[in-house]
Amino acid sequence: MLSFFAGPTVLRGTDNIRQYTAKCLLPEMPYVADAPQVPLPGHKTHMNRLHIRPEPYRRLEMIDCETFMNIGSVITQWAQRVFPDRPLKVNDLDEETGENLTLPCPAAYNFAIADIWHTAAVDIHRFAGWLDTFPLTTTQRLLHLAFPNQTKAWHFKLKQDRDKELFQYFLWTSPQLEASKTRPPLDPDALEMMTRKSVVIAFQPPWIMSPADLKEFVECQNFPPYQGGATNYLESKHRVWGKLWDVCVTNESQFFVLTTYDQWVFGTFSQRWTGVFFSPIYDFDSSEPSIAECLTFWIASAMRITRTLVLPKLPEPVGLPPIVVEPSDDPIEYHQSESNWTGKSSDYAASAGVVLDNVSLVSDAGIFETTSPINKPEPTAVSSNIHNWMANLPEIMSEVPNYLTQHQTEAMSFQHISSDPQPGIFYY
Repeated sequence: MLSFFAGPTVLRGTDNIRQYTAKCLLPEMPYVADAPQVPLPGHKTHMNRLHIRPEPYRRLEMIDCETFMNIGSVITQWAQRVFPDRPLKVNDLDEETGENLTLPCPAAYNFAIADIWHTAAVDIHRFAGWLDTFPLTTTQRLLHLAFPNQTKAWHFKLKQDRDKELFQYFLWTSPQLEASKTRPPLDPDALEMMTRKSVVIAFQPPWIMSPADLKEFVECQNFPPYQGGATNYLESKHRVWGKLWDVCVTNESQFFVLTTYDQWVFGTFSQRWTGVFFSPIYDFDSSEPSIAECLTFWIASAMRITRTLVLPKLPEPVGLPPIVVEPSDDPIEYHQSESNWTGKSSDYAASAGVVLDNVSLVSDAGIFETTSPINKPEPTAVSSNIHNWMANLPEIMSEVPNYLTQHQTEAMSFQHISSDPQPGIFYY
């Protein structure tokens, strides 16, 4: 008697979009030799020279990273409720619009997602293509499948920005909304309601915004107030916040996403733009929630689709004048003093002459990661380097006590590093 064993059932994404949305992953973006170099872990790029300076119209008074700290579980529960697990009896590809489910799933889930090839991201323009082809095309298709009545006319559109070599963004928009910018509707309230449904998907490649830069961005707790033109200098993290604020206010988009493709942050400005709430950083291969779940939830929340995010209440002044975003064209001075030194073992200052074999001298976590004690090696391996280095210091260093003998150096432990170290100087 012959027996036949059927193989696993091959599924389209539309056969179970609840599971597909939860399990799909962004493909890892390859970096090729022609692409700009991505900094080593823990290093900032110093490339984020956005044309942003202090402006009187920009009023961002509160930056809140705590309210949405645990929003991941909310997103996961929402996706489980709203996405059906029954077959929709349609193909993944919409042949009329060209929309498709493009994000792959692990083989264990048996989703037959067509392989899509895309050229390597050698510049920000091809980087935009990666975002469009993979996460955004899939998100648009999922929203049109799950909420056809509310989202059918909406799509992602790449917009141009003056800092287009450093910063670009997609806008979740509709033909009606785009037309209203040249032919405003008769009802201003209807226009505001429509524009508030739009979402800014801002992006910078990791050679512009490294993980260290993004970490500094999300840890920023305040935005410097305008001081009457006393200074035109902002730190990198403040320039990014200023750019996001300007772009969102210009498009009247309360909801935004900031991504380097490898990492994602989801945020929303308050009703009158004086405050902002945002999520923790999610990696491109995040699960529970997946990036697809985060994107669909965030856009559905902006569009006020049922069972989505209710914005926190924030006391804000009433009667504020309309905001007119008019950035100055004057040149901006960028300070060279933004240190790239993080205190990591891989980041010795060249002037110290310390060889890279002595990697245990400083904590692998760097000075910003933890307050726990740093690694304390036997310092004999580096004592000669330290003496050679100190011998070459300027004459002012002659005041260093002459009792720094070989024996005492061997007994010395590195107990503290200043919170504001100067490159090449160890603090004992």
